[in-house]
Amino acid sequence: MKVVPRRWRLGALWCATSGHVAPGASVAGIGPTDHELALPLTDGTRLCRCLRCDDWICIADPEHPETDTLPPPSELPTPQRGKALEETVVIRGIAVIRGLHFVFFTLLAIGIVVIEWGLPGLRDEASQLLQAAGEIAAGSRPGNSLLVSGLNELSNLDASRAWLLLAVAVGYAVLEGTEAVFLWRGARWAEYLTVIATAGLLPLAIRALTEQVTVMRLFGLFLDLAILAYLVWTKRLFGVRGGTPALERSLTADTDWEKLHTTAPVLPNSQPRH
Repeated sequence: MKVVPRRWRLGALWCATSGHVAPGASVAGIGPTDHELALPLTDGTRLCRCLRCDDWICIADPEHPETDTLPPPSELPTPQRGKALEETVVIRGIAVIRGLHFVFFTLLAIGIVVIEWGLPGLRDEASQLLQAAGEIAAGSRPGNSLLVSGLNELSNLDASRAWLLLAVAVGYAVLEGTEAVFLWRGARWAEYLTVIATAGLLPLAIRALTEQVTVMRLFGLFLDLAILAYLVWTKRLFGVRGGTPALERSLTADTDWEKLHTTAPVLPNSQPRH
């Protein structure tokens, strides 16, 4: 799955925001065997190769180098690149969506507490706001039927049902927050959790669409299906396409570090680019 247009390079975009991975930029001297990673110039500068985007960057010789020489290839950095970097971008995009859901449901839980036990004088106004928020919740994930129906009847809830509604909102917030944090960190089990949670809500989402079809509900269902399909197929969950061993082999084959550490990229006219 390509996450950027063909003429764009994801590695360069990533380096533009997080910085290059250029081991030759922090060493005191560049030996004759280091020219695949760094090239000295005559004006007190050097060209250093980034191991993520494979560009050459021109920088000044370091005043306080970290080491005297480059380490052996086995000790050089191994930043994510290729398929691994593309998958990280997609997974973090899913994590951002889950993070927004976490914020939304947390605010809902706070609103329920304020209305039911905190500020009864603002009950009517806050109820209207929460009912509108319930429609947004139904669109963002149509399976939130229990929460939405409860918010629509908030003004008529007794204490026991208000506690149930609060528990649902807090439960969604904890679930979405857990998915967001650990998907961002790249935890494999968080991908399984996201698939199980998303698949478990699909019947409720389909039922909600049978009751009323809206653009937001259709978009929310499509987004959940897209996330579900991507995680199961591309990340090879539950043994699909060979499972985790096949995924690791695919990523390893895509990035041969022994070759990358010892072979510089071919550049126009055999001259390094600044």
